[in-house]
Amino acid sequence: MVALSAYLIFPFLVADAVCAGNATARLRVDLISATFISGGVATFIQSTFGLRLAILHGASLAFLAPIQTYQVSLGECTAGDDTYVPEEEWHVKLATLSGSLMTACCVFVLIGATGAVGWFARHVGPITIVPLLTLIAISTVPTIEQKLSSHYMAIVELVLLIIFVVFLEDFQVPIPYFSWEKRKIAIARAPVFGQFPYLISLGIAWLICYILSSAAVISDDSPASTKRNETQGLIANAPWVKVPYPGEYGGFRVNTAVCLGFVAAVLSSVIENVASRVTVQLAGVLSVALGLFTKSAAILACIPDPLIGSILCLGMSMIAGVALSNLKVVNLSQTRNLAIMGLALLLGLVIPSHFTKSPIKTGNDTWDEVLNMLLTIQMLIGGLFAFLMDIMVPGASRKDRGLADDDDQEGAEFPLDGFALPDWVDRLAILHGTSLAFLAPIQAYQTLNGECTAGDSYVPEEEWQGRLATLSGSLMIACCVFILIGATGAVGWFARHVGPITIVPLLTLLAISTVPTIEEKLSSHYMAIVELVLLVVFVVFLEHVQVPIPYYSLGKRRMAVARTPLFGQFPYLLSLGIAWFICYILSSAAIISDDSPASTKRNETHGLIANAPWVKVPYPGEYGGFRVNTALCLGFVASVLSSVIENVGSYKMGARVSHQGNPPVDNVNRAVMVEGLGSMLAASLGVSTGVTTYAENIALLHITKVASRVTVQLAGVLSVALGLFTKLAAILACIPDPLIGSILCLGMSMIAGVALSNLKAVNLSQTRNLAIMGLALLLGLVVPSHFTKSPIRTGSDTWDEVLNMLLRIQMLIGGLFAFLMDNMVPGASRKDRGLAGEEEEAEFPLDGFALPDWVDSGLDKMPILRRLPFLPSKSHRAPAKTAAYAFDIDTVLKC
Repeated sequence: MVALSAYLIFPFLVADAVCAGNATARLRVDLISATFISGGVATFIQSTFGLRLAILHGASLAFLAPIQTYQVSLGECTAGDDTYVPEEEWHVKLATLSGSLMTACCVFVLIGATGAVGWFARHVGPITIVPLLTLIAISTVPTIEQKLSSHYMAIVELVLLIIFVVFLEDFQVPIPYFSWEKRKIAIARAPVFGQFPYLISLGIAWLICYILSSAAVISDDSPASTKRNETQGLIANAPWVKVPYPGEYGGFRVNTAVCLGFVAAVLSSVIENVASRVTVQLAGVLSVALGLFTKSAAILACIPDPLIGSILCLGMSMIAGVALSNLKVVNLSQTRNLAIMGLALLLGLVIPSHFTKSPIKTGNDTWDEVLNMLLTIQMLIGGLFAFLMDIMVPGASRKDRGLADDDDQEGAEFPLDGFALPDWVDRLAILHGTSLAFLAPIQAYQTLNGECTAGDSYVPEEEWQGRLATLSGSLMIACCVFILIGATGAVGWFARHVGPITIVPLLTLLAISTVPTIEEKLSSHYMAIVELVLLVVFVVFLEHVQVPIPYYSLGKRRMAVARTPLFGQFPYLLSLGIAWFICYILSSAAIISDDSPASTKRNETHGLIANAPWVKVPYPGEYGGFRVNTALCLGFVASVLSSVIENVGSYKMGARVSHQGNPPVDNVNRAVMVEGLGSMLAASLGVSTGVTTYAENIALLHITKVASRVTVQLAGVLSVALGLFTKLAAILACIPDPLIGSILCLGMSMIAGVALSNLKAVNLSQTRNLAIMGLALLLGLVVPSHFTKSPIRTGSDTWDEVLNMLLRIQMLIGGLFAFLMDNMVPGASRKDRGLAGEEEEAEFPLDGFALPDWVDSGLDKMPILRRLPFLPSKSHRAPAKTAAYAFDIDTVLKC
């Protein structure tokens, strides 16, 4: 039935792509028939003369991206289903797609004839497959959004699909049958909903459409109506049997750009087909028979268009889930692997976004068409980047890359040698700083206010200060949730119910949500690309290179040499320094103009350092009285919850590196409270973002073996001193704007990589888990896309603003869906969901968590205070029960 979904999707989408007008329904009949026949013939030949295994063949979703790109290049189709379009127009488009695909398929034959597929099998692994398949799914988001938003019946069918695939997958349905042996009616049980979810949900939704159309609840011109003009008489007029033949729509034509796009799809399909598919040979004969029986194709062509969107949504969600399942054989503790996958995912979105907005103009129409076609195919950019980096970057064995022999790959999993951060109040050496989790609500708020057109021109202070005061006030109110969670001990509930199935789509969507900002910054000047290349070289290629550093040894009274992985420890600082210096040289040589965003001689930065005071103490309310925006406040609350989820796992890993047991419950509660207080302080000073624990610090703990609180306390004092020294802030404010885009790009790439690393604890063989994560990822993109185009109008400005703000935050929609489904859907143990079991009381060294003696003594004198969740119930110098955490975010961003 999965094949049936693909058989239906392509005829509908191809008919839309060629813009056939009132011939669309008739064209769908022919395409459905041809799809069944071609799939059946390929299946029969493969099982008989090819691999000689029971392999089912059908339409490959890898070929959808070039078709969509070609459709975009043709411009928007304005012909409705009742508009006449001359046959020669859409015949030419269809012949172009057919001819280009036939030419590209020669690559299939060539790869098989030359034995190159063996090379693919040896060098293409999960690090390439995961971003490639994920980007295939993401590329369909606009189409899915369009179909699902066309009518509410699409949502009805999607809900049915989710129920059948996720909730009722293993439900055994009793089926009566006549037993010839027993000569009576017997009962057999089968997981019907799990085996035929598409067929059953489509049948039910279609029947509902028929009933509502007959009752005139759905109007005849609605896309969900079964009485549409273009389908009237379609079944009656269709012949009983029709044999499609090559060239039916005219002579084949070849478009170079489309052909190369299909070649990319061919290579993607080869990569995808390294794994085998289980089918029966008889399915091929049945498929051909259904294709020849044109009446069946006509019946399927009458399916209401919105229902195809639901099938496409769940199909692509499963592809995204299956993509993630490949990670079970990859070593997810290596920065190299995480950086490659994260960068491939982000660049696979950023680069096509840029060239869609700013097409290449070389002066040659053919080259323009070819380059713009290839550079706007997301799966090509991301997959090619991942493939090249995976085979070029040293530092990982074939087993680490998921390329071990088949015998070794089966069930292989790797431990995550993660580390976490240390905190004052958690009594571990944890460093804090601004959290990127708060970026999404700020971007959503920016969207609500419209595009900023001011540039570097004058804007009255009261305007931007008012917006900054709104951000600060809203964040301060949201930070009360931090304090409330810590003070009430609710963090334990988070730890028990929030696992990797929630974290993975949440953090992935956080990274994806920054793509427009990253694209804007990177495309503003080529120096952003220079810095990004430097960052990738330092983080991925030179991470472990030991750089000799000379120093004078007082003990030996002579010069000595120490070696340290300098590039791996300070990649941002080094790349920023080098790129900034290059900007200075090019600006001084007038190669970069003074008005360029990469110039160090911009008017707005002139005199900035000279005019800045040496010392300045920021204070709350500096930009006016705080204001609260309800929608923005609720958006920040979502960020607070995301930050809590992230930080709790970090505390545990920081304790492990520091050779302590899991942090006691009261320490964690206290630490979350301090996160809230720190975020509230940041908000009051106008920073407009919360604080979080920094995972980079954990890598240094592991390398240096120094887990001293005094060290981090001194780092905190130094950070405050640098903040008061305003000249330094003025120097940093002069950083050219494009260079910030490179830092954001790699930072978000690492967040995406760390998100994927959480999957090592999840059972990736369960359809339930894959479906939930895939759906969360797709719906986290589709729903905000819809409400960005079609904002809610309730009649109340406040409610409109609140709902539109929340429904446009991708990580909120995807994370909330994943959380609810993970905790509602049965069929998986806590271990399968990646949730650790409750830990028994154990004898751990907890001295590191103990409060100072004078505080402990004070609590002994007032024992009632020990009843508060954020204070120890007894001294940690005695064995205590440790907190059990449901998950780890235990891979370190070593860069």
